[in-house]
Amino acid sequence: TIPVGTYTPGNLNKYRCASVAMTCGPSLLRSGAMSTELILNHGNGRVRVVYQHAPVWEQGVEPGTCPPQALKLFRTMVSRESLNADAPPTPQSEQLNPPNRGDPS
Repeated sequence: TIPVGTYTPGNLNKYRCASVAMTCGPSLLRSGAMSTELILNHGNGRVRVVYQHAPVWEQGVEPGTCPPQALKLFRTMVSRESLNADAPPTPQSEQLNPPNRGDPS
């Protein structure tokens, strides 16, 4: 694998991947959960995926008495967005403007 970016305390920047994708996060939410956003180009639009993770502890371990043992994926939201359009994307509009073969943008 090739690392996309390096996260350090105070440096949770946005990273671009070959200019066809972007990641934002992880971001700490007020609830204590973490959120990471992934954006992928696709034809005349993009797909946005937001992953939310929450800290978890082993059974029998009181939460907050030690660092969490893992992060649990508890919510995934997927949305499709259309660029240069007045209406949300539909299967018909996406079929009219598919990406070229081998080029997701």
